[in-house]
Amino acid sequence: MGVTVLPASYRRMRIDSVVYRNVLDPGATSAVWLVQRKDEQSPMAKAFTELLTRSVAR
Repeated sequence: MGVTVLPASYRRMRIDSVVYRNVLDPGATSAVWLVQRKDEQSPMAKAFTELLTRSVAR
């Protein structure tokens, strides 16, 4: 069993044994973590990290 927080659009995905529940508090927030390999050299991984860190810095 697992729990995750997803955008409402994921409800369109019909997966057996997956149950979607609404978050009752519309002002609820959650911490977001970015974890990456120490020596990751992939240009795509670097671009993704830069995109996320720029978005969070706003």
